[in-house]
Amino acid sequence: MASKLLNRGELINYKAVGVDGVIVWQKADAFINSIKNSSELGPKIAEYLAVPSFTQDASKVDWYIPFASKNGDGQYDVVTWQAASFDEKRKALSELKVFNQKLLDYGLNLEARSITSNDKLYAHFLIGADGNKNLPAIEYPNENCLFIVDGRPVITFWGFYGEDGKTYRTPFTRAQNSLIAAEAAPVPAVPVATTAAATAAAATAGAATAGVVATESFWCRHKWCFLLGLPLLLLLLALLLYLLWWWLFARNLPLFKVYPDLANLDFNKGVVTESPIPNVTATDLALPNLETTIPLVDTDGHVVYPNALLEESDAPIEDAVVPADDANTPIVDPNDEANTPIDEPKDDGKLPNVDDLNSLDKSKDGPALSNEDLNSNDISKLNGVWKVNSNIVDRDTNKPLQLQYDFKDGEGTATITTKSGVKCRGPVKGGLSGGALSIDSESEAECTDGSVYNMPSVKCKPGENGNSNCVSTYKSSKSNNGKEYEFMMNLHR
Repeated sequence: MASKLLNRGELINYKAVGVDGVIVWQKADAFINSIKNSSELGPKIAEYLAVPSFTQDASKVDWYIPFASKNGDGQYDVVTWQAASFDEKRKALSELKVFNQKLLDYGLNLEARSITSNDKLYAHFLIGADGNKNLPAIEYPNENCLFIVDGRPVITFWGFYGEDGKTYRTPFTRAQNSLIAAEAAPVPAVPVATTAAATAAAATAGAATAGVVATESFWCRHKWCFLLGLPLLLLLLALLLYLLWWWLFARNLPLFKVYPDLANLDFNKGVVTESPIPNVTATDLALPNLETTIPLVDTDGHVVYPNALLEESDAPIEDAVVPADDANTPIVDPNDEANTPIDEPKDDGKLPNVDDLNSLDKSKDGPALSNEDLNSNDISKLNGVWKVNSNIVDRDTNKPLQLQYDFKDGEGTATITTKSGVKCRGPVKGGLSGGALSIDSESEAECTDGSVYNMPSVKCKPGENGNSNCVSTYKSSKSNNGKEYEFMMNLHR
């Protein structure tokens, strides 16, 4: 209920805030209505924003109080920010801090759903187009645009910058800084008493407390010295503990590790001694004449007589084939189909063959997500555990992954299990609208081996056989070489 004029001005003196190519003040009424109609915020949150009224030529704007007066006569208690007391400003900033956090949470939730284009636009009004800004639509030029009406803060000229276009971490950072500066301002000095009695009393009090003041000032002046000396004391304690350990348990070892002085080593002064070689003649090495005939044995264990061996040795000996360096290299049969090289499939990011997905063994699967579930638009139909049949594989090992979802009223958890037993879990959100199901991840899934997994977004639409058709999409990122991948999948109990 806009009832009283609070502020006014010409738009030529300000710079309008724009998000996604849309000027914020042109969507001011619709933006306020979206806050009022939101179940997460409601009308009370919208009452922090003054209601604008623009002229037909959009040259001037009037800002009105957004709520009815609490006084019986219908009048308002209006205090400008400069005229407000310290306690009034502190109370107003505490309310604006809660207002700031609620709008940020609402913007993040709206970005996650983003059912309509307006939802995405209003989400960017609150968190920025890249999700890295803090309430760009609530920016206001200066503290002259803040008022305290009936004890509550009201913002005028929101959606505008000042002439310098300067922004801050939050819209309320400037007001917070001015409050901190006012709180830290020095207290005015008390005039010195000129009477003799006052001088004598001050001298007596100073003598009584001189020791205490001197002690306190000493600690205040030198406390940083003690803090800086604390690391040195810790290092000294570690050295003493090491010396104690060496004295008790390792006195036979050097106190510190000793390295050889390689620079002063001389490798040319070694003494080479020649060992005399004994003079041995060939007669000294003559072998004894043994008359015993030792039969030969072939590789099969049969005794072969020398004459027979000589007869067989008359056959020409073919040149031996020298094997390759790797003795364990197997012989490749070109007619063996198992040795035929297989062309690897090209990674083009397209959908896999649906027949491969339908060929999976579904005899043990529970009921699938049906078209009736999608058309009901009842999010409770999604409650419980849903398993996934798909051709999704681990990019590093090329082994299939097991994926399942567990939902409760649209909030859920995705669990990915690899063949090696590693489990990755991450929060997801599901939404039913217009006969379609969307499952979006809020963040990356954290794995038990310390890694993270980029979870897909899932879209399910009614199929021809009474069951839904679902597609999971991996958005382009550094982990998948900047490509976008899609996989067909089935959801079942």
